[in-house]
Amino acid sequence: MREVVEVFRRNHSTISTPLLAKGLTSDEVLRVLASDLAGIGFQVETGKAHAEKIDRPVYFGENGVPARRYQIDGYSSEWRCGLEIEAGRAWMVLICRR
Repeated sequence: MREVVEVFRRNHSTISTPLLAKGLTSDEVLRVLASDLAGIGFQVETGKAHAEKIDRPVYFGENGVPARRYQIDGYSSEWRCGLEIEAGRAWMVLICRR
């Protein structure tokens, strides 16, 4: 987890919504973080085409067949960890609902 946090710390001045005149979209943030995330072993979504997305099973049904899958922004097979980058607007919704 420390390595993931360090990726965000290293890029804080570039991606921090309060520090910017206009916040970045989640895709823009992912582009900034992509090489650092790849450097710690994450597979990272590279675009919007089907072949560029990361499709992971999240719910398994009968006989271990994936019953639900999500497209995520990053995945580490070593840590078996998925990563999703959300825009600042998503955080505001989360905070308001608490």
